[in-house]
Amino acid sequence: MYPYHNKIKQRIKNNELLRYEYVEKYKSISPCLLLYFETEPKIRPIAFALVILLITSFYGCKNEQPDQDEQMIRQLHEDYVSGWLSGDEEKIIGLLVEDSRIQPNSMKTIEGKKSIRDFWFPRDGSQTLINNYTTEIISLNILDTLAVSTHTSHLDWTYKKDSLDFGMLQKGINTTLYKKQADGTWKIWRSMWTDTYSETK
Repeated sequence: MYPYHNKIKQRIKNNELLRYEYVEKYKSISPCLLLYFETEPKIRPIAFALVILLITSFYGCKNEQPDQDEQMIRQLHEDYVSGWLSGDEEKIIGLLVEDSRIQPNSMKTIEGKKSIRDFWFPRDGSQTLINNYTTEIISLNILDTLAVSTHTSHLDWTYKKDSLDFGMLQKGINTTLYKKQADGTWKIWRSMWTDTYSETK
């Protein structure tokens, strides 16, 4: 771990981190994870390939039972996708830990299950229909009681409210952090995604 990353680790431990954002390019770094801090320097970039290394340094060695845990995490991912396809609000929200956090493409971080529920399932008379949702996990690393995965996604959805009616086609890259619970199960702890393509239908 380079001194630059050790300093970032210490700043995160000191609770100076406000939010993070995945971008395709920042200066000469591509892809890049931008970290926003409360104190100067307020923006610190990390090459996305080094994110796993940074996480590993926080949480220690790899899990001794990767096969069982990997199966559980992959099933959790499948449950997440199927929950959206079936419009099952409780199933989706039930996959999150209480202090979960998401960061949608080009938006500020949304913290906590209640805020995430309000964002995904607003009580405003609107209806969002998921017409098609497919994903492919391209990496999955298990680090003791933490796991991190990256997957691609293809999403086709429709939004309706009053006279407003439109649809979107989106392709993106998502990074998800999972936490192992006291009962041995896994839940979603952090998730952020960025669109690589979007089109209004």
